[in-house]
Amino acid sequence: MVFKVGHIVTPEVREKIRRGRLRRKAHLGYINSPETREKIGQAQRGRKLSPEHRRKIGQAQIGNKHRVGHHPTPETREKLSKASLGNQRAAGHKHSADTKKKMSEARMGHPVSIKSRNAASQRMLARWASPAFRQYMLAVRLRTRIPTKMTDIELALRHEFKKRRLKFEMHKTIFGRFQPDFVFEDVKLIVEADGDYWHRVHKRDHAPLYNAAASAEWTVWRFAESEIKQHPEACGRAVARFIRSH
Repeated sequence: MVFKVGHIVTPEVREKIRRGRLRRKAHLGYINSPETREKIGQAQRGRKLSPEHRRKIGQAQIGNKHRVGHHPTPETREKLSKASLGNQRAAGHKHSADTKKKMSEARMGHPVSIKSRNAASQRMLARWASPAFRQYMLAVRLRTRIPTKMTDIELALRHEFKKRRLKFEMHKTIFGRFQPDFVFEDVKLIVEADGDYWHRVHKRDHAPLYNAAASAEWTVWRFAESEIKQHPEACGRAVARFIRSH
């Protein structure tokens, strides 16, 4: 048999071939062997469709919505589940910035039903109810330094402490759950720079930190934002005197 490489079949011949294959069921239900599938896969590997071919495929699929709302039977679901066992091709895969942007734009304006929101909420509640998950999240939080950017009052105190050559660490995890602003471990001193908004307008509960520090015989000092801005040097001198006296 001689194959006509590069030969283009005319539309009339294509129509004859199409009509000749109508109602032809010779391969209906036929399953190729693994060897044949491998050969077909190797032959198709690396093949790129032309823009014209892609456009034709897209136009042919316009209006094809027969799968929308389709629910597989329990038997089909079981088959799909077994076929997917051990399939970890997407495990650990991270999307690129361009892909993330495209996915975000595709989801914009997509309404989420109340049923879906409630289901997602129930899933998260079930996860947080697990002691193992809570322990995992605690470990992740302790490895994270927050905030990533220092405030202006923290910068002012750091400048005063460094000017006096005091030894300290910032946002160090202590007592297994707290990350104070400044930790002077040699003298067991914790210094907090309290912003007026979060610590006066919206008062926070500092009792857990005070209780943990008292149990470990640590001292906790808190400087208000107004104190630091008006008298930064006085704050630095007070901490230096405490360290020298201990």
